[in-house]
Amino acid sequence: MNILASMIFDVHSHIKQPGSFQILQSNGAVLEDSFYSAGIHPWKAANFKSKINDLLKLAEHENCIAIGECGLDRQTGPALGIQQEALEAQLLLSEQLQLPVIIHCVRSFSEIVQVRKNLKPKQPWVFHGFNKSSLLDKLISEDLMISIGSSILNNTSLQECLNQIPNQNLLFETDNSDIEIKAIYQKAAALKELTLQELESIVEQNFKRTFKKWTIGSKEQNCY
Repeated sequence: MNILASMIFDVHSHIKQPGSFQILQSNGAVLEDSFYSAGIHPWKAANFKSKINDLLKLAEHENCIAIGECGLDRQTGPALGIQQEALEAQLLLSEQLQLPVIIHCVRSFSEIVQVRKNLKPKQPWVFHGFNKSSLLDKLISEDLMISIGSSILNNTSLQECLNQIPNQNLLFETDNSDIEIKAIYQKAAALKELTLQELESIVEQNFKRTFKKWTIGSKEQNCY
C-alpha cells in the first residue's frame, strides 16, 4: 500500500478506488482489508427485525466504523412506518456501539428530524449525497455533517451554496459513482477558492472527528 503525501477521504463509497481513504459500504459481509459501514438500507427495511442480529455482528467488527447507510425514502421501499422502525433500531445500535450514522434521506427530511428530536442521539450523523440546497439551513441548524458527491461537478445550485456550508460540517464521497474522489475535491476547492491541500486539511479534521474509530489499526489500511 502506498502512503499518501496528502490525505483524501471518501466517507461513503460502493466502489473501491485508488488514491484515497474510503469507508466502503458493506454488502452484508465483513471487509477484512477495508474500513466499512454496515446498515439496513431503507429500500430493504422490510423484515428488518430478522436482519438486526447479522447487522450487529458486522457492526461489532473492528473494521466497521459507521452504521448505515440507513434512513427514510418516500420514493422507494416499504411503507415509511416500517422504514422508520428500521431506522430507529439502527440509531439505537449506533448509540450502543458509539458509531456515527450515514443517513439516506429522500423526500423525508421532516421525519428524519423528528426521529432525531425523539431519540436525542449523541453520535454524529452524516447526511450523505447532499444535493438539495433548500435543505441546507435545516441541516446546519441540526449540526449534521454534510457529505457531497459527484453532483458538485454539474449541479449549479449546489455549487452556489457550497460556501454557505460551515467548513467544520463538510465531507465528500463518491457513493456509487466511478468518478474519482479527487475530481470532487478539486471542483470544491476551486469553488471555495482554496488550494487542494487546504481543503484536504479541513476534511481530514472533520473525518477524524466524526469517524473516531478510524484511528484503530493501521492508518494505511484502506488506502488503495
